[in-house]
Amino acid sequence: MTDAAERAGTPALDTDRPEAGPAVCGTGEAARRLGVSSTTVQLMVERGELVGWKTRGGHRRILLESVERAARLRGVRSAESADGPSAVVLVLVDADAVRRDRLLAEIAAWPVPTRVRIATDPLEAALLVERHRPDLLLLQPGLPTPGGRALAAALRRHPELDGTAIVLVDGAGDAGPDAPRGVSRQPAPLSAEALRGFVEALRLRRGALPPHGAASPPVHRGA
Repeated sequence: MTDAAERAGTPALDTDRPEAGPAVCGTGEAARRLGVSSTTVQLMVERGELVGWKTRGGHRRILLESVERAARLRGVRSAESADGPSAVVLVLVDADAVRRDRLLAEIAAWPVPTRVRIATDPLEAALLVERHRPDLLLLQPGLPTPGGRALAAALRRHPELDGTAIVLVDGAGDAGPDAPRGVSRQPAPLSAEALRGFVEALRLRRGALPPHGAASPPVHRGA
């Protein structure tokens, strides 16, 4: 167990043995459930957002209850409950936790099935884009180096990613008067209603929107 875990009062469990202690999971499983990278999970443990420790065998364990609590706060549902090829896959890149959680709460109320993957910096976002090939990449203001503008420009150099729409919110990257080719530049702050417009346009392009007035399917979150 780490010193930090001991100070936080984490029980001294040898969770290498599955029958011991409360329900736990590994870093990879926690990342999958929350829709973030393993690095972000480790940062969440350090910030106290998740309860985690290392076993005597050197394996990192995360208290499953804390993962489920974090998932509820983020408005994310586990991959087991996320369905549908019709769902729009959105990679949300935002280092501002308050703004990010507010937007996630808005998305959860949409009658549009949307899977959200979360990144807090451009490098993590690049990994998620490569892994999931999302329909939409949203770059919020205030991102760390190399910045959202540099990421958008780099992604647009790869033809295999032409199917991913990119929205760059003013301030999301390094200074420049124009957005990179094929990138939509939007003024800050970007409202949830404006983002919903992008999502619905993408689904309409795929022919996935129900007829006007028809009952809409529930919103889903994927990890």
